Amino acid sequence: MPRSEYSALDREFSELACGYCGSITYAISSKDTICHFCEAYVNTAEEAIKADETYAKLSVIQKLISSSSFEDALKATDALSSKATDLRVLFGSFAIYAAASDARYYDRDYNRSGFMEENSSNVYASLDLVSKEKESAFKFLRLSAEKQKSSPYRSVEYLRFITNVRLKRRLYAKRSLDLLESSGTVILSLQYARMVYAVEYSSGNPESLLSPMLIRGSPNSYYYLSRSLFRRGKYAEARMILQKLSEKIRMPMAASFSVRVDDFIKKTEM
Repeated sequence: MPRSEYSALDREFSELACGYCGSITYAISSKDTICHFCEAYVNTAEEAIKADETYAKLSVIQKLISSSSFEDALKATDALSSKATDLRVLFGSFAIYAAASDARYYDRDYNRSGFMEENSSNVYASLDLVSKEKESAFKFLRLSAEKQKSSPYRSVEYLRFITNVRLKRRLYAKRSLDLLESSGTVILSLQYARMVYAVEYSSGNPESLLSPMLIRGSPNSYYYLSRSLFRRGKYAEARMILQKLSEKIRMPMAASFSVRVDDFIKKTEM
């Protein structure tokens, strides 16, 4: 792969605050970005949003995750999302549960003593988190659909697209993408949605949609580049991108995919 396709990772990142999951996320040479944790569109510095009550609560959870206090983070997410009707809380909870589920599922080691019990425990814990993840996701989709009928917002439709992609609901994701396309304005979230759909569903020409996002320096585009490379059988290149990305950013979806890639490569080398 030409170095020009991933050289943006060597540049300095600026920090922005995600009001949907509480993360401090990253932009390269731009004033907006896509959150590396939940994939929401972000264009706000933390100073401008830190007084927001929802952001403050989500931010506390993200700080617990960053300090590896995972059980406390999940308890706080449970408390925040249990009776929530706020779309930001529901979308953020969905992303947090999804990241936690993947982390538990891939935290397996078949070489240590007594591995069966601990590995089984992690799988069962992951399944419990998947249940919570889907509960938050479908509640978000239901409530957002109701709100879109009366007051449609492109930003909400974009989040519906991301949610449906993560739930592997291709038909619904395509409906949301079509609605985003009908707005007639090409903005970052639409460019990103086009790229995600092309890579995830091998639709059209993924490389042509990846290219502008890579040039722009969107950190998430490197994750999707690795997925595209992997699907084309370029396993070593996919792993190289993931390794370079992990040196710069703690991206849950990339970390989980990296484990899958490493496992696959090890099996092919046996």
